[in-house]
Amino acid sequence: MNALLLLGAALAGTVLSSLLSCIPALHIYNVAGLVVLLALKVQGTVPGEVLAMFMLGLVVGYAMLNTIPSVFFGAPDDSTLFVVLPGQKYLMQQRGFEASVLTGVGSLGGLVVLLLLAPFLSRILPAVRTVVAPHLHWILGAIILFMLMSEWPKGSDRGSTGLVKFLDAWRSLGAGLLTFLLSGVLGFVLFYSSLVPADVAFRSCCRRSSACLASPGCCRTLSPRPGCPLST
Repeated sequence: MNALLLLGAALAGTVLSSLLSCIPALHIYNVAGLVVLLALKVQGTVPGEVLAMFMLGLVVGYAMLNTIPSVFFGAPDDSTLFVVLPGQKYLMQQRGFEASVLTGVGSLGGLVVLLLLAPFLSRILPAVRTVVAPHLHWILGAIILFMLMSEWPKGSDRGSTGLVKFLDAWRSLGAGLLTFLLSGVLGFVLFYSSLVPADVAFRSCCRRSSACLASPGCCRTLSPRPGCPLST
């Protein structure tokens, strides 16, 4: 395979994702899924190596430039100022440009580290996978348990009666448990009752997961609130 062709495919993916990453709420994995579907339609026309390099370029470009919509188009209001990402906190302090530059530099540094570690990781990661794979179920279970424990009742000392204190303490925990259960039900529905053919069923979970992640931010961004502070 011509090295220049592979390099051109990677550059094309990087340029495309650099343009698409500036669109709010559009995740590059949705675009990658569409690319896979198109590649399946013209199977045999595009070599697998070229497609892999193009997908790699998509991911790299998105990792570098998705900070622009995440910082500048997701400005919080006063009610969500303390539960947002550090980049958005920078934006509220009129340091949005600095936040985007720092994120880009961090992404570039991560890529350099991965390039330096690539010769060693190709030998280490298979061994790690062999060790971790049999225990993956309880590792994920421990992570889920930690997430649920982090929602443990808070603020139970407020309220005039015991019932009021009980309801106030379990309000956040109940919301967390309900969200966890509903997301699990949604996962089972998507995996076991897909509306699309089985050979492209992987797109069902991808589309709906992206919609669930992006919808709250988009609704909050479009809702009336104070303007975004100017960045220096």
